[in-house]
Amino acid sequence: MSGNILVCMQEVEAKQTTLDWLEEEGYTVTVVSELDETIKRLATSEPSVLLVELSVDPSHGLDKIRDLRAATGVPIMIIGENENDERPLLALDLGADDYICRTPDAEVPLARKELLSRLAVALRRSTDMSKDVGEIVAGGIRIRLDNYEISVDGEEITLTPNEFRLLACLAAEPERVFTHVELLSRIWGPHATDRVNYLHVYIDRLRKRIEQEPSQPRRLLSVRGVGYRLALPED
Repeated sequence: MSGNILVCMQEVEAKQTTLDWLEEEGYTVTVVSELDETIKRLATSEPSVLLVELSVDPSHGLDKIRDLRAATGVPIMIIGENENDERPLLALDLGADDYICRTPDAEVPLARKELLSRLAVALRRSTDMSKDVGEIVAGGIRIRLDNYEISVDGEEITLTPNEFRLLACLAAEPERVFTHVELLSRIWGPHATDRVNYLHVYIDRLRKRIEQEPSQPRRLLSVRGVGYRLALPED
């Protein structure tokens, strides 16, 4: 597996362990210790994926995710505390693409197999998208697959990588109902099929971008207990 990974971690031993794992898999890795330094690096380079560990302090770091997203369009994977709190959903809402829970071991904060699997999914999704050509048109939505351009009713919008993939998936087969499991597997991989809350966050974000009245959607519709579909609203 190849790819350039920019890692932001503070704990020295944990950082070294993660670096070793990634280099053993063939990745090119750059490691920094501060989020501000990460943002500065993005001004001069474009990694394949960002891997960012948030402080145990829930108030530290989350506010920087929006800055990271504004600085890059590549997948942002967050390492943080257990999913029993609101941080994972808040991180996604601020622009992160995935959230990996920290383990209790301070020296080895991640499960190696989970990290490498989810990283591979993020890289594969990005690579597959870069090979896509052509255009998807669904109602007033127009998606250029080769350069990631999207317009809604003639107005260009910008989406994060996962927002783009989710909308493209739904728009490719308008009116078809996609189940929660199917969408989660396609966008985040098989490890995420139980994370329906991920979809709720992303659907809300997409509605704010493509709907005139996000609270009363006409395009991106829920099918209660099943999933979502992209409707072609009548004028």
